Amino acid sequence: MKAGYDTYYFSGTTADPLNPANPNDRGNTVQQADNILNKLQGMLQMQGLTFGDVVQAHVFLVTDPAKGDIDFAGLNSEWAKRFGTATQPNRPSRVAIHVGLPTPGALVEIELVAAKKAQ
Repeated sequence: MKAGYDTYYFSGTTADPLNPANPNDRGNTVQQADNILNKLQGMLQMQGLTFGDVVQAHVFLVTDPAKGDIDFAGLNSEWAKRFGTATQPNRPSRVAIHVGLPTPGALVEIELVAAKKAQ
């Protein structure tokens, strides 16, 4: 990172189950992306950061059984609510990778890197 900036790393995060009684049901890609991004927003806020401070993201996508492929459009529908908007115009560097995840029912995992000018 650039001198004079603090760097923050947010480990791979997956969605919570929709119903704790059924831990393998985390919903579809859209539901999972929304849940994960909301969780990450809370983690950012705990460090005094926003999505505008995110400089890099790695997104891991699993084939959605209902679609027979990854739901990249579903991911993007939630992503576009947080990045590149009128109120938050910044867009981080992003990589999306088609993978298998060890967490049952997980279709999405997201990790972030954020940077903010040191105070």
